[in-house]
Amino acid sequence: MPSDIVYWFALILLLYLSALGYGLCVLSWLKLAPHNTPMYIIYASGIGYGTTAYLIFILGILQVLYAGSAYPVLILGLVALCYRRQDLRSGMQKLFKDIAQVTGPRFSIDRWAWLFFICLFIILNLSITLTPPLSKDALIYHLVGPRLFIQNHGIGFVSGNFYTNFPFTTEMLFTLGMLLQGPILAKLIHFSFGVLTLVAIFQWTAAKSSVSTGLLAAAVYYTLPLVAKLSGWAYIDLSLAFFVLIMIIALLHWREFHHKGFLALAGVFGGLAMGTKYSGILMVLVIILGALLFFTKGNRMGARAVRVFLIAAVVASPWYIKNWVLTGNPTYPFLYPLFGGREWSQEMAKTYAMFLSFVGSGPGILNYLRLPWDICFVGGGTRPDFDGFIGPIFLLVPILSVAVRPKSVEIRFMLFFSLLYFILWGMLIQQLRLLFPILPILSIVLALLIYKSPQAWLRTRSCILYFCLFTFAINTYFYLDHFRRIAPYKYLSGIQSEAQFLRSHLPSYTAIEYINHHLTDRDKVLFVFLVNGLYYCKRPYVYDPVFEANTFMDAIKASTSAREALAHLREKGITHILINHDYVSSIASILGERHREKLFKLMGLLSPQARFRNYRLYRVAERS
Repeated sequence: MPSDIVYWFALILLLYLSALGYGLCVLSWLKLAPHNTPMYIIYASGIGYGTTAYLIFILGILQVLYAGSAYPVLILGLVALCYRRQDLRSGMQKLFKDIAQVTGPRFSIDRWAWLFFICLFIILNLSITLTPPLSKDALIYHLVGPRLFIQNHGIGFVSGNFYTNFPFTTEMLFTLGMLLQGPILAKLIHFSFGVLTLVAIFQWTAAKSSVSTGLLAAAVYYTLPLVAKLSGWAYIDLSLAFFVLIMIIALLHWREFHHKGFLALAGVFGGLAMGTKYSGILMVLVIILGALLFFTKGNRMGARAVRVFLIAAVVASPWYIKNWVLTGNPTYPFLYPLFGGREWSQEMAKTYAMFLSFVGSGPGILNYLRLPWDICFVGGGTRPDFDGFIGPIFLLVPILSVAVRPKSVEIRFMLFFSLLYFILWGMLIQQLRLLFPILPILSIVLALLIYKSPQAWLRTRSCILYFCLFTFAINTYFYLDHFRRIAPYKYLSGIQSEAQFLRSHLPSYTAIEYINHHLTDRDKVLFVFLVNGLYYCKRPYVYDPVFEANTFMDAIKASTSAREALAHLREKGITHILINHDYVSSIASILGERHREKLFKLMGLLSPQARFRNYRLYRVAERS
C-alpha cells in the first residue's frame, strides 16, 4: 500500500506538471508573463487543466481513447513545460515568495491558528481521497461515464444514463486519470482543484489586504463541511468553483492592469465553467452583468463584456455541439419541450423536474426567507436536505456588509455576484452543490470585511475572530465524525483490502461482487433501486439513474399479465434482476392499484438466485 501511494503521488505530480506546461504556453501566447501577471502559476494551472481536458475530448471524438494515446498528451505537456522553464522558474519564485510570508518574522496567533486548520483539513481530505470511491454521483456517472468511454475507446451516446450527456470537462481529466491509473487518480485531480482554489484565495486576498486576511479567507473556505467532504470525492464542484473564482479574479486584474490578456482569461475560465456544469452558464451571465454594473461605464465596457461571453461560449461549445449531434438537444436532457431529446420523454422531464423541486426548503416566501438559516444549520429543514450544510460562519457576511458598508469595488462586485446568484438559486433548484461556487467568493469577502473594519472596532473584531475560531472547531468536530465513519486509515495501512473496505461502506457491494464472479458477459442485469455502487459492476447492466425502476415498471405497465411483463424483460436481453427489497412497497405505491397485482405476481414468477442483506438477485425465468 505505501508503494501504491508513492506511485499515485508521482502520477498526479506528472499530470499536474504536464498541464502546467500547456498553461504556460497559452499564457505566453496571450503575452502574459510572470513579471506582469499576478497569480501566474494559478492561471497557468487552470488553463493547463482545461487544455488537457479538451485534448482528451478530441481523442474521445476521434475514437482513439487508449492508454497509448494518453501518454503522448502527458509527454507533450512536459515538453512544453521544459520549453517554458524560465517562465516556470519565475512564476514559482513569486508563488513561493507569497507562501513564505505565511511564516514570516512577525508572530501572530491568529495567523498560526488559521494555518493549523488549513493543514489539518488538507491531511484529512487527502486521506479520504486515497481510498476507493464511495460517493453516489461518482459511482453513477462521474466515473462511470469515463469508464464507458475508455471501454468503447471513444465518446458516444450512453444509453440509459442521461447524466453522461452533461458537460464533461472535468470528467475528461478523470478519463485521463483512469487511463493512466484508475479512480484514485481521478479523485486526486478533483482534490487538486480544492488546493488550487485554496492557494488562489490566499494569494489574491493577501495581495489586497494582508497575510492574515488571506489565511483567514482560505481557512473559512477550506474548513467548510461541504468543501471538506467534496475534496475526497470524484465530483466536479471543486473544479467549477475554481473556474468561477478565477474568472472573477481575471476580470478584477483586467480592471487593475488594463491588459487585454486578462479579458481573454476571464472568457476562457468562464467557458471552462460552462463546459463543466450547465449552471455555469448562469454564473457566467451574472458575473458579466456585475462587471457591466461595477466596472468602467460606457459602450467599450459593453463590447468587452460581449467579447468575454463569446470567448466563453466558444470554449464551452464542443460539449453543446456534441449533445446536439448525439441527442438532438444541446442542453440534454433539459429544455425538452424546445429541443426534444433521444431516450427522453415529456413524462420523464416532468418526473425529473419534480425530483429537483423537492430538494431544499421549497418554494414560497417563508421558505425563501429561511433559506440562509437552513443552508447554514438545518440542511433543508422539513424538506429533503441540500446534500450538506455549510455552517454558521457566512451569516456574518450580511451583518458586516451593513455595518462596514464597504466602498471597495472588488467587495461590492463579489457581493453582487453572490447575492444575485443566491436569489436565482433559491428560485430554481435549491441543491447546495449548485450554490457551491459562491463559497470561495464569500470567504474572501468575509475576511476582507473583518480585517478592513474600522480601528474603533478593534474589540469587536477580536470577538468576530474568536467566533471564526469557534466555527472552525465545530466544523472540525463534524468532519472528524465523517472521517471516523470512513476510517481511511484502515485501508491505507493495509488492515482492510479494497473489497473489505467497500463491503463495509456500500450495502450493494456484496451483491455486485457476486454478479461479477458468477455472471458472464452474456448476461445482463437490471438494477432496481440499486441506490449506489454502479461503477463497480463489471457485467452488462440496465440502470435507470434518478428514476431507479423505470425499466422494471414500464414492463409491468405495458403488459396485461405478469408473464407478459416477464417476456418484455427477456426481449430487452435482461437475464437477471437485482432488487432492493426496501423499495418494493415504494414501487407498488407508484404503480397504483391497477398494476400492483401484476407486480407481486411477477415477483412470485422470478427465480431467486442469491440474497444479500436487503438485496435479492433473481433470474428472469419462471420459478420451477
